[in-house]
Amino acid sequence: MINFRVIKFKRIDVPFIIWMVVISTFIAAAAAEFSILGRQIAGWAWVIPLIISIFIILRKGSSTTLPIHIWYPWICMVVLYFVKSGFSYPQRNIMLLCPIIVGMAASKGRVREFQLKGFLRLAKILLFSVFMTVILKTGLLFTGILPGVTGFAPQSMTAALLCSIFAVEYSVNRQSSLFKWIIGATIPVIAVTRMAITAAGITIPFTFASLRFKKRLIFLIIVLIMGVALF
Repeated sequence: MINFRVIKFKRIDVPFIIWMVVISTFIAAAAAEFSILGRQIAGWAWVIPLIISIFIILRKGSSTTLPIHIWYPWICMVVLYFVKSGFSYPQRNIMLLCPIIVGMAASKGRVREFQLKGFLRLAKILLFSVFMTVILKTGLLFTGILPGVTGFAPQSMTAALLCSIFAVEYSVNRQSSLFKWIIGATIPVIAVTRMAITAAGITIPFTFASLRFKKRLIFLIIVLIMGVALF
């Protein structure tokens, strides 16, 4: 008799704004060419989390725990360039400040251990989703040949950010996180985005987590050798 096992998926309990950021990021990565109201989905991907974040900040009376003071130099620089340009390109400047506002909204709630674990599971799901999206869109899955040029800079930057998360996990002896890091570091290679390749590659050697110097050095040498070969 064949026994069928029922796979139960653990519930991922994270703040609503985190869900919105992850979902909008994936939609922008997977369906950027589609349009809504004459605008590409990639353009809406940051607008919706921003609006929800502003609503959360105004609705909740508790103070934000995001250390916003460390972002003052960045905020001043963005505002300075906005004024210097004659108040041109407001969309670009709002986009540059959007992550800070989303961070403020996310820090409004109390984060518990099970939510952090849920966030890490969600990061893993996003990583493999973006990876499969890039594989399918570049045609690598069918041809086995890397494309000459792609427009996947956003996907590559997302991968570099996720690599920093899995680099920290690896530094606390979670060996399986190294495989996830490799998957993330592979995305900008497939997408042929050179700066993102560098950014993803140095996330382990230069992680702020407590990784041994010997491991840092080994990874740095490997990244340098592979980087020279790729470039």
